[in-house]
Amino acid sequence: MVPLVQCCVSLYGMYDFRDSYNHWPYSMEKFLTPIIMSKSYKEDSGVYKMVSPSYHIDNIIINNGDNKATYNAKNNNQSSSSSPLPSSIPFLVVHGTLDELIPVEEAREFVSKYRNIVKDNSIHYAEFKGAHHGFDGLYTPRTIMLCHMIETYLYYEYKRYITSAERTTP
Repeated sequence: MVPLVQCCVSLYGMYDFRDSYNHWPYSMEKFLTPIIMSKSYKEDSGVYKMVSPSYHIDNIIINNGDNKATYNAKNNNQSSSSSPLPSSIPFLVVHGTLDELIPVEEAREFVSKYRNIVKDNSIHYAEFKGAHHGFDGLYTPRTIMLCHMIETYLYYEYKRYITSAERTTP
């Protein structure tokens, strides 16, 4: 069976709900608690960590149908799977330099941490100078460029997947 996730595209994402690196110029908790999170950070800090992708880079859970496995990227080690796992899930991270909602430093920190842990160059980062949060909401030349970038990335990843599947099919 094929892993459920073949690749990931993240547009102006939030990677650390705990703001461990102090990138937020304001209290994000005040925004998160009533809208996204059911409890405050003080009430349940574990949930904030659990939903933060930056805390899960070194343990990638891959579901190959009946075979579930954890890939520990730090130790290049996998557990309980009969089929070989990829070293990571390919990632495309896109962020604008003028994002007022989620500071661009959040994406930079995530990509840096990912590259330090996962050594296979599977993460790609595109930073759009002068772009705000949700910049692709309007049909502009920047949006057209982003759409072409994502289409090319997904085409490449799909082609890589098909080639890999052909090699492993008897």
